[in-house]
Amino acid sequence: MKRLFFFFLISNAIFSQTNNALVKQRVSYTSIDGYTISNPLSLVYDQNGWLWILGENKLSSEFVFGEKEIILQRFDGNNFFTHKIPFTFKNKITKGALFRNSKGGLYLKFWFNNFSKAQLFFIDTKTLEIKRVLAYDKLLKNRHTDNPYHLNNKTRILVTHEEKLFSAELDGLQIKMLDSITYDKPNKSLFIKDINTFGNHVIVKLLSNEFFLLNKHGKFLKMLTKNDFIDVNGNAFLPTMIYSNFTIEGAHYFYFDAKYNLIKYNSKTGKFEEQINSKRNNRKTYTSPVAQEENKIAFLNKANKDFEVTIFDIVGKTYQLKEQIRAENIPVISYRKLSRDLAVAYENKLDIYFFSASKIQTFLKGRSVRAINQLTENKFIIATDNEGFYEVDVKKKEEKEIHFLYNNKAHFIEYSRDIILQDSMLITNDLSNVYVIDKNYTILSKEDTKHPSVEFMKVGDTVFTAGQYGKIFKHSLKGKTTTEVKNTKDVFVKEFTTDRKKVFATTSKGLLKYEKGESHFYEFDNVKTENLLSIKHTNAYGVLVATKFGNIYQFDEKRNTLNLFYKDSLKTSIVGMVEDNDKLWLNTYSGIVCYNPKEKQVKRYTKKDGVYELEGNRFSTFKDNKGNIFIGSYKGVSFFNPKELEESKLKLDPIFSSISSYNLEDEKWTTVTAPSKLKETKELVLPASNQRFNAQVSVLGIVNPNDVKFRYRLVENSTDSNWIRLYNRNEIIFSHLAAGEYTLQVEALTLTNQKIGNTLELRVISKLIFYKTWWFALSLLLLFLAIITYIAYQFKQQQKLYASNKIALNEARIKEAMMLEIHHRIKNNLQVVSGLLSIQAFNSDNDELKAKLQDSQSRIESIAGIHNILYNSDDQEAVFVEEYFTRIVNYNKTLFPINVRYRTNIVSVKLQMDKAIPLALILNELINNSHKHAFKKQDTPEISIGLTEEQKHYVFTYSDNGIFIESTNSNVSMGMKIVKMMIAQLKGNFTIEKANSFSLTIQIPKE
Repeated sequence: MKRLFFFFLISNAIFSQTNNALVKQRVSYTSIDGYTISNPLSLVYDQNGWLWILGENKLSSEFVFGEKEIILQRFDGNNFFTHKIPFTFKNKITKGALFRNSKGGLYLKFWFNNFSKAQLFFIDTKTLEIKRVLAYDKLLKNRHTDNPYHLNNKTRILVTHEEKLFSAELDGLQIKMLDSITYDKPNKSLFIKDINTFGNHVIVKLLSNEFFLLNKHGKFLKMLTKNDFIDVNGNAFLPTMIYSNFTIEGAHYFYFDAKYNLIKYNSKTGKFEEQINSKRNNRKTYTSPVAQEENKIAFLNKANKDFEVTIFDIVGKTYQLKEQIRAENIPVISYRKLSRDLAVAYENKLDIYFFSASKIQTFLKGRSVRAINQLTENKFIIATDNEGFYEVDVKKKEEKEIHFLYNNKAHFIEYSRDIILQDSMLITNDLSNVYVIDKNYTILSKEDTKHPSVEFMKVGDTVFTAGQYGKIFKHSLKGKTTTEVKNTKDVFVKEFTTDRKKVFATTSKGLLKYEKGESHFYEFDNVKTENLLSIKHTNAYGVLVATKFGNIYQFDEKRNTLNLFYKDSLKTSIVGMVEDNDKLWLNTYSGIVCYNPKEKQVKRYTKKDGVYELEGNRFSTFKDNKGNIFIGSYKGVSFFNPKELEESKLKLDPIFSSISSYNLEDEKWTTVTAPSKLKETKELVLPASNQRFNAQVSVLGIVNPNDVKFRYRLVENSTDSNWIRLYNRNEIIFSHLAAGEYTLQVEALTLTNQKIGNTLELRVISKLIFYKTWWFALSLLLLFLAIITYIAYQFKQQQKLYASNKIALNEARIKEAMMLEIHHRIKNNLQVVSGLLSIQAFNSDNDELKAKLQDSQSRIESIAGIHNILYNSDDQEAVFVEEYFTRIVNYNKTLFPINVRYRTNIVSVKLQMDKAIPLALILNELINNSHKHAFKKQDTPEISIGLTEEQKHYVFTYSDNGIFIESTNSNVSMGMKIVKMMIAQLKGNFTIEKANSFSLTIQIPKE
């Protein structure tokens, strides 16, 4: 009877979980992080793990709706790279889409004019080149729509036409037509509704409710009719929808219309047959899936004002809800492996979700766990506060409630603080008793401690108990006696620990050390007694004491002091400690913490890592004989293997996402982002003029970027240097790099400092500045010697030439005096002649003679001006034309009373005297001619003078706006004769225009 009763009690099993908890982590990106797309149109992962996003550029026409630029962005998990579409379009883009090419690369498709036209482009994801697929434009005339699909590592498209449905295969820039099938009746709706692949087949549904079946080669097998679909009663039917399909053990199943149950494809008959007693179990699956892979499927549904992506496990021909992800607007999604990640983009937000089976299992969810001990290899006994004891099988993941028997009656034990195994018996306690229990959970003895106890510990044959009202007692298990420990009358014990010889405890009077019947209490200046909490004796670090505010102190037994050992960054209470080799696992109010004292490394595990409840419980830590650790909390107990938890299974390598440096050949700062070029870049040469570069690094793969950190160092001449932790969005920046040859090394690490993949290396050569090179120093030395030699030689030559130079100087002074005398005489003679002509003209009553004398005087003044400019310049063989012409103009302004506006356009050029003098006489004659004959009836007279330079000629132009009257007057004739004579002397050509005004153009050869 006892055995039957016992069997009944212990057989009451509760199954807490069948699998490890699924941990979901989300990382969000907006424009602050470089994600500048405001309206995503499509996103897809390429074969290398880069996420490509197509959408509207938030930064273009930011406040104008519908007129934004369409761009592409690439994302490596850390950094965004923007690529502009290298084409211009006449029509407005209506829609865009990205899809993978099975053999590598991506396809980019644009629709225009409300979907009436489309263009296809191929993106080489290695070189980042985007090329138009011209074969797509020539594929088929009058085609309507086309949709892609993938099967057996092939990328194919189905193309609708008024008469036929076509099948084609894409391969880079080429398209190969595979097959076609004629509709059985005129088709008015040429849109493709669904394409579903299963096994080596493809089923296609048009919007017009026509179904087609293709084989793995892209050949049409037939057009499906209602005879190909059989319901559970054997009747033929034609469905109107294809919702989803999946494969179980080689058999292919479909969900068509909502009124039909699960339908199986019969490969022998080629028919789709409804299954008996099968139902769709979630209304969210009444739509086409947005993502699917083996044993996983996802749907998009409206959820109130938001949208929801629901992910299901395909288990036993049913969909079991696994995850739900909310989006504020209609999202576009992509994934690499649906069971491990999902990218969701909407508006200016990109959310990337990571799914992983937690390495931390939770048992006894919702129960406040206290004491733990090991029964067998996989079975453990766990005590809760007020819900009894449980037997937990960590391998089978089973939980069984234990019912104790005492005097053949059920006995409930609560508030146990420890479970001790000794000689196939259990020793435990409650607030008032100490129990000895056999392996069948029968209570053999129950000893009343006579004092309520909240702490319990066994040392050898002695059990120590302490109550909340003070006093510590010793209970002898063999002698069954109870003794009060001296000097503990008003002592409240928080927790016991022992090194098997001494007993230590955190108490209301400080730290207790009990040895050989003597009690010693210690209080400390650096820690308040009231803050002492947990205590643990460790083999590696001795007695450790934790506090309410996250500090751990090491107790120095010789000096009786507490030395700071660990300081929690969150200042959270530490309620338990477990020693694991040289590491400590801490039970805190903010999750589970792993602390490595030697390397000063801290890793905190929280709900994102699978910890069910963050607030830990006192007296609830345990390590089994395999090294597995239990950490208890108010809502269950966490179970894990420290090695597995810390172990990194990431088989990934760090990569360079971009490398930027100064390109000396192009003379500009260049950035390399193409994966193929980055892979080829093994060496980076920095010019001496710009010794800086920067590089961005990442790890491509299904890994949360927040779980990966980077470090780098620059090694010179194989000399090790310290590693530097990389921050700033994983960007390495070096500026003013000293000349030399270096090796840049980059490593990716987990948060527990385990290395991920291989070390990334880049050889960096920083060129030496030329004035620091050996050849420059040698050149300076040779130049210095050459200068000394030259100076010595010049000194000797100077001595030799001194005498001859002195003679030459005297001769030059004589010549200069003679030239000065000649100049004065010429100047005086010209002034005398000019004066005589002026007097003669003044005294003459003959107007014609006076005019001729004035003309002669003007010509002499021009010659005198040239001579004066020539002598006063450094170069006496040539003159600046602009300066000389200005003097002639100013002279004529004083000569004539008419206020003439002069416009000059004269190049800055010198002319030899043999050209300057004739040209000056020509200008003088032309100005005289204009003043005397052109401006009599002009209110605003203007003269334009120009001299331009061509390859072989100088071009002199002269014009006025006067009213030219043809005259046979001798004065005019004489002036023009002089002009023509001077032109002939210049060997030039000239043209004269006399419409309403006068214009002269002269071409003067340079030679």
